[in-house]
Amino acid sequence: MSPGSGMGAASGALRVVFVAEDVSAIAGGLPAVVRQLSGRLVSRGVRVQVLYAKGDRADLPNGVEIHYFPPGKLGQVWSWGVGLRGRTRRLANQMDGMCPVFHLHGVWSAPQYFAAISARAYGVPFIVSPHGMLEPWLWDEQGWKVRMKKRFYWAVAGYPALSKATVIHAITPLEQQHLSRIFPGNRIEIIPNAIDIPEFGLGLASERENKILYLGRIEPKKGADILLRAFAAAIAPFCPAGPLPITTRSYSGSIKDSTPFRHG
Repeated sequence: MSPGSGMGAASGALRVVFVAEDVSAIAGGLPAVVRQLSGRLVSRGVRVQVLYAKGDRADLPNGVEIHYFPPGKLGQVWSWGVGLRGRTRRLANQMDGMCPVFHLHGVWSAPQYFAAISARAYGVPFIVSPHGMLEPWLWDEQGWKVRMKKRFYWAVAGYPALSKATVIHAITPLEQQHLSRIFPGNRIEIIPNAIDIPEFGLGLASERENKILYLGRIEPKKGADILLRAFAAAIAPFCPAGPLPITTRSYSGSIKDSTPFRHG
């Protein structure tokens, strides 16, 4: 097997290694994806190992193998913990007769970096899911200091390691477009995030109203303005007031000014 080829003659059951910085239940969408994917795979008899730097073991599904490396004082910024690199190498080179696949969630921390270079070194196929972390808005709208730090890290460490991925995973067609500029030579596949419909009580309301509930941060990358414009266009034939005004003065301010806004 040639290093980084992602192809080999080994045969056996699948072993999936999920790699993330944080798996905390309160840490947002990325940890939720890791928990849902790992739980689903375990329920189907797949061996799942989760390597992470932050979070509580209790937040992960039963049946997953835990590889936890909390960052020390010197490793807080990069989420680097002692023994992290060695463990990623052992997970990539584990002689258990199984077919390993690494799935990296996120792009900016030590767990993803060491997992990528270890997978490359031992010819293990790996997937990178940036989860929107490489969107243009996040490069350019957080101040010049953050922008310079990100560009430096990406040039010397992030891109050289992650560009060797077997597949880059995009959640939406728009993200695929953005990622194709960053990874021009990589295979990029679109797979939207899934949800468990049965978790929601889909009871029938006695009276229906034309309302849309938006749950998420008020920032450009979430596209709340697109939702408002689409809704305004849909009701325009029935609403003489016309489309809702959206300005660029202040994104969150314009959203609040453009529609009856209630938040928790």
